[in-house]
Amino acid sequence: MKNMQHKSILLVLAILTISLYGFLYNSPKEEASINLENAPDYEINRALPYISINKKGLKEAKTLVNINRHYKPSWVKEFVAVEISATQNGQVKQVISKSDQLNSAQKKLMNTADVGSEITVTVKYIPDNTLKNNDVKKFNFGFTVQPESDAKYIGGKKALSRYLEKSAIAKVPNGTFKNYDLAMIKFDVNEKGKVINAKLFNSCSSPKIDELLLETIRQMPDWKPAEYANGQKVKQEFVLAVGNMANCMMHTFNFEKRSHR
Repeated sequence: MKNMQHKSILLVLAILTISLYGFLYNSPKEEASINLENAPDYEINRALPYISINKKGLKEAKTLVNINRHYKPSWVKEFVAVEISATQNGQVKQVISKSDQLNSAQKKLMNTADVGSEITVTVKYIPDNTLKNNDVKKFNFGFTVQPESDAKYIGGKKALSRYLEKSAIAKVPNGTFKNYDLAMIKFDVNEKGKVINAKLFNSCSSPKIDELLLETIRQMPDWKPAEYANGQKVKQEFVLAVGNMANCMMHTFNFEKRSHR
């Protein structure tokens, strides 16, 4: 009888030991909490090109103003020529008109241009001013239709914020950013999703913090690259800004808002 009781006790102890081991081994490890109570504000945004238009916007465009908001019709007294050039099936083609109203041929050329290729516009015109003799002026610009899918940090916005906060933001000493202090790191996400060309664009008051932010971007894990509907991938530019978002340097870029705190 005693022998049976002894074996039962050993069996119960063995089960408890195995259960406890399994609990400790398989229980999720809690991430160390990040103290952001006095951390500086930060944003990481896509820096859009000077002229930015997507496929839908190009399809709906009726005038040059719809493509380029910097173009001013008030400059023009008389059009000499409006030339639109684009690469179509590997060949450069051109359609010319005498108006800033896009005609059907111009719209077709732009909307069927090779994916990712540059479309150029040249406006030759007589300026609207008080001069008796006006020379022909020229206003030209180029643009690329933006891809359907922008580059994205693998894991999403929350994962990106966690990486930035753990790697840099939580390590910034209190009082580092004063008044209008702002640090800005510019970088590209290339066609393979690699972070490249990380550079300090605007320095804060602490070279040590500038270097911390720069290294955080340089060591950043891969992204999912920007991609057109046909699968063609393309490089895109982003900017990490840390500090006072009211700093005038924030207006240097044409930002598409992404992630912030």
